[in-house]
Amino acid sequence: MTKNSATPLTASQRRNNRIKLMVLWLIPFGLMAIAGFCYYLVQSGQMTVTSKNHGNLIQPPLQLNELLGKIQHKGSNGQPLDLDTPWQGQWTMVVRGDIDGAEQCSQRCRDNLYATRQLHIRLDKNANRVQRVYLTHKSNVDADLSAFLQEEHRLTKFYVADEESLASLDSALRTPSGEAASFFLVDPAGWAMMSYSSEHSGNGMLKDLKHLLKYSRDR
Repeated sequence: MTKNSATPLTASQRRNNRIKLMVLWLIPFGLMAIAGFCYYLVQSGQMTVTSKNHGNLIQPPLQLNELLGKIQHKGSNGQPLDLDTPWQGQWTMVVRGDIDGAEQCSQRCRDNLYATRQLHIRLDKNANRVQRVYLTHKSNVDADLSAFLQEEHRLTKFYVADEESLASLDSALRTPSGEAASFFLVDPAGWAMMSYSSEHSGNGMLKDLKHLLKYSRDR
């Protein structure tokens, strides 16, 4: 009984096999390099990632626990309240109260508070996973604003932060045309990650909120 001997590979076949093995070995490193390059482009603002969100993504997101330092929580009467963590493990809609040198909560500010209140109501069963915050550097609450918050927005929290830190935040939240954000979203860990301006519709904002609550861990 004779044994079949394997046909020896030609030099060309051996070279092709080596090339195939090398390509297979290089693929993972190539994918890692491409991913790293894309991440650099996104972080540097040279490339944007298409998504279903309606708001303006803040790139990179801002960690407010670091940017704003210590935040004070005050009642609508100006008296300090206990505050363990500003974001309370919830999603937060934040309205800036005195941007661009405006008086304490101008009409535009009050309109923004109304818009966030209506969004909060429309969240229905998920409303308890979201809080609303009025953010300012002015620690003294005048009588008119105090009455307004008590009557119209008693569930909105009054936070006071350092003016210089807020200036950096305001600059990062502006639209390309220079418009200040109407409000912005902060995740439960304190990352400011999306902002909204006058160009955004209430329905679009609501869709974003529902999407974030659906795909984030229940709190």
